[in-house]
Amino acid sequence: MSDETYDETNEVWPYFLLTVVGVTLVPTTFSVLRTLLKGSDSASGRKEHQQFRARQRTRTLLASSLAWYVFAGWAVVAMCIAYIMRTEHVEDAGANLWDPYVILNIARDASAKEIRATYRKLSLQYHPDKLRDIAEEEKEKLYDVYVNIAKAYQALTDDVTKENYDLYGHPDGPQPVSHGIALPSFLFSSSASYGVLGLYVLVFGLGVPYLVSKWWSKTLARTRKGLLQETAAQFVELFVKEQPHFITTSRILEEVLKSADIDAAIGKKSNSEEVKRRVELLNSYLDRSGTNSVEELLIATETARLIIGMHDIAVEFKNAVLCQRLLTVHRQILQAVSFAQIGTSVEHQQSGSNGKYMKLHLLSAVFEVSGEKIVTPNSKVFLRVQFLVLPISAEVPELSDKQKEEAALEFDEFCSHKAAATWNETQPLLPSAVAPQYPLEVPTRWYAYLFGPDNKLVEKPYEVSRIDLSNLSLSEQELKDGSNVKISTLVMPLTNPTPMEPVEVPLKFKLSSTCYFGCDLHAETVMRVSAAAAPPSKESVPQLEQDFESEDESSEEEEEGLSDVDTSTEEEDNNQDEDE
Repeated sequence: MSDETYDETNEVWPYFLLTVVGVTLVPTTFSVLRTLLKGSDSASGRKEHQQFRARQRTRTLLASSLAWYVFAGWAVVAMCIAYIMRTEHVEDAGANLWDPYVILNIARDASAKEIRATYRKLSLQYHPDKLRDIAEEEKEKLYDVYVNIAKAYQALTDDVTKENYDLYGHPDGPQPVSHGIALPSFLFSSSASYGVLGLYVLVFGLGVPYLVSKWWSKTLARTRKGLLQETAAQFVELFVKEQPHFITTSRILEEVLKSADIDAAIGKKSNSEEVKRRVELLNSYLDRSGTNSVEELLIATETARLIIGMHDIAVEFKNAVLCQRLLTVHRQILQAVSFAQIGTSVEHQQSGSNGKYMKLHLLSAVFEVSGEKIVTPNSKVFLRVQFLVLPISAEVPELSDKQKEEAALEFDEFCSHKAAATWNETQPLLPSAVAPQYPLEVPTRWYAYLFGPDNKLVEKPYEVSRIDLSNLSLSEQELKDGSNVKISTLVMPLTNPTPMEPVEVPLKFKLSSTCYFGCDLHAETVMRVSAAAAPPSKESVPQLEQDFESEDESSEEEEEGLSDVDTSTEEEDNNQDEDE
């Protein structure tokens, strides 16, 4: 027999609520703390940069709904704990267990004689006939004690009662079981029914739709790259109204600094005077003459982010020149190089890099098709680029033919088991960029471009984040000798198939760094699409049969000709002469 009841005494539901909230609250708290403390122990960079990073992390955290959930969740936890501590009727769960040894106050190894003696003593003390001259209420309590004493004695001496106790834990056999529901009883009382219904409507009828609509509007407010829709539309309008090829650097910066994203970041609407002030702040950062104030660093970091966003939009207009110009501006901001210092940009970006600045040297750039010796029409093709990563001051070493063959064999062996497009994923991940003037951590990346003689992109830029930099750790002698120099291979898969007819297509390849000057690769290559070898036609089959027949006849004639050759031995010749 069982009975389901709500938490009448309000003992269980605080624990239930703690469990439900804690399941998601604890991991979310760790995630938020990891975001908040990320990089806080780093001593690199200027003090102003550290303060700026801490401020940016705090702003990001406060703007996150997860942070508010953590605050509200721990407030609920604190309320539940305080409620539990204030509750006076919380009792030990083991206090309600019926134990005959405890009732009789005897040891569990007591003998039958000790059990009878104790029972006789207690029954004389609590027998109803002995209870006179006391209040009725007290008499009832003592009577209950006497009944328990009798049941305890029976549980230890009577066979039936002892069996009930052993099986069910009670001398009377199975007892009613009450299953508590971990919700306060007042929520289900008639007086609170309207409140519960109103709460249900408020949460599921208004709250959930509001949160969904807010999330949806926030999603629509920004592009997948994080730009405000208003900013993205501004950039698109710029590229539509003006020829992208002739958009200057100053024009790019003007559009970025008056965008809605910059307005939202610094909390001010843009006008002509405000844009001029932002230009001055950006120039003071680029000239390295500013004070690295919060607003100055904010202008620099937001501009760098928006430049990459503008680059992603420019890709859709397929203009390689504009894309390269945008990457140049991005490098300027990361390395704090002004327009007057472009000629000496390498020396400027080397400051603080411990001389580990690199250069790339091109070896080859060839179009290939997996499993084919030639590029055939309408096939899936990729561009395989081989190059060397060297310190900027090192001379290009001479590589042996064996080194080149080993690099080619390693790649061919990989392609025999896996797709060539997955080759790049096997290379080491690039470390963060060396940019001492920039306050935020920046991932090192290259963009691989493929465009025609008209500077129109034929493919979307391929992002490269994995390159082997082991050559930078070689000594000067090892670099000069060249025997331990590693040849790097980059695979750029093309999404479009090759032309349907045999043709030669001249193309240009460029690997451009988003972070460094002087680390680009340039190559002019040709995609040679050749006709596939045709299978033998049906008309050629009879001719092949005739060739086989002629070969058989000639072989028979050769065998017949062998019968005319004198094959007798010298002894046989002498015997023949004697007979004659």
